[in-house]
Amino acid sequence: MRTLTTVVLFLFLAGPTAGADDAATAAVEYFATRSLELAFATEAAGAAEIRTYELYYTTDGGQTWVAYKTRHELPDEFPFTAPSDGRYGFFIVAIDAAGHRGPTPQPGDRAAYECVIDTIAPQISVPRPVPTDAIYGGSDLVIEWKTHDLNLPERCVTIEWRRRSEDPWQDMTGRGTYPGTGIEQWFSPLASGAIELRLSARDLAGNVGVWTTPAPIVVRPFNGFRGSRALAADPYSTFRRFPLHYRVSGFNATELREVQLWVRSGLGQWKREIDPDRATPYIFEAPEDGTYFFYLRAVSKNGDANRAAPGPDTPADYRVIVDTHPPDGELFIGSGQSTQAHTAGEQLELQWWVDDENLAPRGAKLEVSLDGGRSWHSLTSELKSTDGRGSFTWRPPLIGSQSTLFRLEVRDLAGNRNVIASRSKLRLMNPRVDPKETALEHYQHAMVLARTKMRGEEGTREQLIQSLEHFEVAILYNPSLAEAWHDQGVVQRILGRHSDALQSFKKSHSLRPAEVPFTFSLIRSYLDMGDQGHDADGAYLSRASATLAGVTRESIYAYPPGEYRDLLVIYRFLSEDVKKRRVGE
Repeated sequence: MRTLTTVVLFLFLAGPTAGADDAATAAVEYFATRSLELAFATEAAGAAEIRTYELYYTTDGGQTWVAYKTRHELPDEFPFTAPSDGRYGFFIVAIDAAGHRGPTPQPGDRAAYECVIDTIAPQISVPRPVPTDAIYGGSDLVIEWKTHDLNLPERCVTIEWRRRSEDPWQDMTGRGTYPGTGIEQWFSPLASGAIELRLSARDLAGNVGVWTTPAPIVVRPFNGFRGSRALAADPYSTFRRFPLHYRVSGFNATELREVQLWVRSGLGQWKREIDPDRATPYIFEAPEDGTYFFYLRAVSKNGDANRAAPGPDTPADYRVIVDTHPPDGELFIGSGQSTQAHTAGEQLELQWWVDDENLAPRGAKLEVSLDGGRSWHSLTSELKSTDGRGSFTWRPPLIGSQSTLFRLEVRDLAGNRNVIASRSKLRLMNPRVDPKETALEHYQHAMVLARTKMRGEEGTREQLIQSLEHFEVAILYNPSLAEAWHDQGVVQRILGRHSDALQSFKKSHSLRPAEVPFTFSLIRSYLDMGDQGHDADGAYLSRASATLAGVTRESIYAYPPGEYRDLLVIYRFLSEDVKKRRVGE
């Protein structure tokens, strides 16, 4: 009688694992290494001795099985090295000395053990705070973040801060971890100085991604009054708690007994609030969203007031619109079916509607992903969204894509942000075209346009703008084409789009950090930001100096004679420029 052997699989790990709390809440185990040790035990055996074990694995839920290795030795441990990250299922077949074997896994069979291998740390993007923005002492610091990772728990982000680089990091609010995407308002205890922020995201496998402020955030005393204005604040607030900066006239600090902030909501009645410390700013808390009007009045110690109390017809000193709700809407692709096909190269219309009372005039950005959401590319930005409806005609590149997705990022005037994803997926039909060859064709066409001079200044500028369209298509086909990123930055710089040029040069430098001309373009772009008045705290100058310090003469001499002489001239020029700016700080 033939007897089959049953094998029970479990796992121990040669490397770091997920934390106990994370593992307990996960449906499967997550590991931050591709090197595993699959341990197994024989549950039942026949008369013959087991001589061989075969390991099979699946990455598609058991639809297909791959034979990994055959092992003839004990102990009962199977080393496994995953070829890539993903979800793996395992099955071990035992074979005895008589040739009897357990069942080989078939398509649709369930794995004996499953786990997720994830060796990539989460990425954190932080739109706010922007280092170049002014943050005033006594005001609230707004922190907005988004974490990108396939295996995030519900709460995965910690936020820390410190005053100096030698200080230890400390928890910002004491509220523990935050969701992967969020926005937080934090009251700054500093009147002046600088602070650093650090956001950390931990995925289910235990990988940790970290974002820190590229430069300390400068906290300045408020001095934003103009003319005779008595009150100042952001005209739109995404929080119900916000600072009102005020300037009292008529009395000095020793004569002042009371500072009154009168407030009314919409067309309601004026209500008096008193600032207890009589020092700007006054932190106002709105009971709900809406439009709030403010009126400043001061009273001296002898009972005199610098102005009368407001009446029903008294004009306000300042208005603030409180809007804590992000815009809502929908994005439509074609007929709106769940999945549809479209011929690449033919025009495709995208339509949307957005519902929000305080939409920014040009507060929408449209993006596309050709790989199912792993990477995104901008189709157009600053779309008009005042009326809440719009459309955009896109000509897809001549490449095949089984899962093309779209999303619309919308902001209102208060700074609330929402990403509206299309409900339907798009399948681009044209898989025969080589993306890299097509990218090279568009790159070469862009270079011809950029180098050819038309008559008149307007003609030249028009050609440069046309070349940018081809650069964008080339990058869409091949995001790793460093030359396209760099030369796109050159054209953007000529056109005066210095912020865009900086991002392009950063990308080309990250793809080819050893390319000296790319490095010099990045340094020049940092200095351009200072020339445009965007470097009040000297952060861009510091980055330019640090990047220049990483360039060695040996790296320059590695170029052919005709090139390295020109590079040396540029190196000396940049060195002198940075040195002069340092002295002038």
